[in-house]
Amino acid sequence: KSTPVTVQVTGDLYADSDKRTDFKGTKWANRMAEMDREADDERGHVVASVFGGPIEQWNMVPMHRSVNRRITAQSSLLNRWDEFEKWSRDQVKKGNVPVRFTIRIRYGPLNGCRPIGFDISATAKGTSGFQGSFDNGPYGSFAVSSQPSRPKKKKP
Repeated sequence: KSTPVTVQVTGDLYADSDKRTDFKGTKWANRMAEMDREADDERGHVVASVFGGPIEQWNMVPMHRSVNRRITAQSSLLNRWDEFEKWSRDQVKKGNVPVRFTIRIRYGPLNGCRPIGFDISATAKGTSGFQGSFDNGPYGSFAVSSQPSRPKKKKP
């Protein structure tokens, strides 16, 4: 039996959503097992629910908890995946829409259906964009670049 996996998602973001979705239930637990979930993996959204990411098979991958949520003890960054989501939310709030993104999901030849990493590329009007590449693990490499915000001048 072969297991279908998502290798790339491309989309345009225009607005945030206040609706939160979650992959609960036996169906999704079984899907995680099919995708070779590891002990510290969570059910990660490829497209975040705050951007309207659906509860669909293609939108869920095993994602190490240090990638999927804020765990400062396991990463020098607050949250690797959240770096992209935060940047995108900021662009939407500023009206720099659409935020056009491509998320590539990397798999290893010996790793089955569990992603070994993620590459994210995004653009928004008036910005230099966002580029991120990171491993799907607690101590994996991570590289990100986006247009730095300019420091605000303090009034004397």
